[in-house]
Amino acid sequence: MVCTLEAHCLVPMSAEDCWSLFKKHAFKNATIGARSHLKEIGRQSVRKCNGLPLAIKCLGGLLCSKLTMGEWESILNSEMWELPQEESDILPSLWFRFKHLPPHLRRCFAYCLIFPKNYEFKTSELVYLWKAEDLLQPIRNKTTDEIGEDNFNDLISRSFFQVSSRSDQYFTMHDLINDLASFVPGEFCFSLLGGRAVIHPPI
Repeated sequence: MVCTLEAHCLVPMSAEDCWSLFKKHAFKNATIGARSHLKEIGRQSVRKCNGLPLAIKCLGGLLCSKLTMGEWESILNSEMWELPQEESDILPSLWFRFKHLPPHLRRCFAYCLIFPKNYEFKTSELVYLWKAEDLLQPIRNKTTDEIGEDNFNDLISRSFFQVSSRSDQYFTMHDLINDLASFVPGEFCFSLLGGRAVIHPPI
């Protein structure tokens, strides 16, 4: 009953598929015609993602909120595309996505380092942990739970969390997003991996 199956090697997406995915995220709040002046800059930026869907989604989601050619060119020409060796496993587009997070969302995302890879969690579980660590910035006329859910939904919309394949009631972080989380704490912190404590230094 046990046998060897043929291996299927995944290849990068084609240039047109990359562009289609990018447009879906970068121009979701406007037609591409309304931003036609950004099209060529967008195509150049997409090529830097090397056909990787997660990288393209994160880049598109970031540029969606940028409305001027100068903002798009700033990201296209950023030195962040050339990461140092110790950070080479982190996609540059993920670094862009994190660097442009508001401070309150940075804290909430960085806290998710405590989760091992492939860990599944519910919205209520993570919001409870954020509350316990006093990571939720007060907002007038909103409860702490509402603020936590808003933060959670913001991080989902920015592709930091994804729905679990097991159930739409659970969420996970992509392995590359989890790797990113291990680089972002500003202080030494601990997480449990395989039953052992791991110390993460600041970047």
